[in-house]
Amino acid sequence: MRIVLLALCAFIMGFFSAIPVGASQIEVFKRVVHNHFRAAIFLAFGSMTSDMMYGFIAIFGLVPFLQDRRTISIFGLAAAVVLGILAYLTLRRSSRPTREILPLNLFMLKSRRMSYLTGFSIGFTNPLVIFWWLATAKLVSDVGIAPVFTRNVMFTFVIFGGLGLDSYLILLAFIIHRIKHFISDSFIRRTYLVLGFILVFLSLYFLYSGLRALLSLPGHM
Repeated sequence: MRIVLLALCAFIMGFFSAIPVGASQIEVFKRVVHNHFRAAIFLAFGSMTSDMMYGFIAIFGLVPFLQDRRTISIFGLAAAVVLGILAYLTLRRSSRPTREILPLNLFMLKSRRMSYLTGFSIGFTNPLVIFWWLATAKLVSDVGIAPVFTRNVMFTFVIFGGLGLDSYLILLAFIIHRIKHFISDSFIRRTYLVLGFILVFLSLYFLYSGLRALLSLPGHM
């Protein structure tokens, strides 16, 4: 019974943690409004893959590599590049009528393989998600749901936490898919503009965190 409660709690925490607007949610929206629903689902699976990978690292490996500032700087700068490219494509898209689209942007939106890789890249370049895994693991331990993290408990926690994170993206894709016919072209263009600036902000944030970690290395003091 306790393992079932653990799975339910991990799923719920994962689901609600995915609600704040981020790069994965933005990329799901872009695909669904252009009738690439399956590509959006593949993007969600890519995001789940990287989230679960970091979950296993966090729960089983205790993230020793995350203490290395050089590693933090590399991932931060890589995330800034990935998000910067997505921001550029999104802002370019906002200035064009709905039926016109950049060839590169179209390929990235409709290709399931590229969508999976995009979702994976967004998650992979954000190793700070490890802190989420550690924080939620500590929470379920403190409240007595999983006072001892055995191997079966850890495996269950990561799998259902990852499913919760992914389920929100899939639900978001279904909702947008249902209402996209009621969304006007002008609304889509304005939404692209707003989402593009959100991606710019996220890119600058990761650039700042990556450079701060890099400059804190002994050789840059």
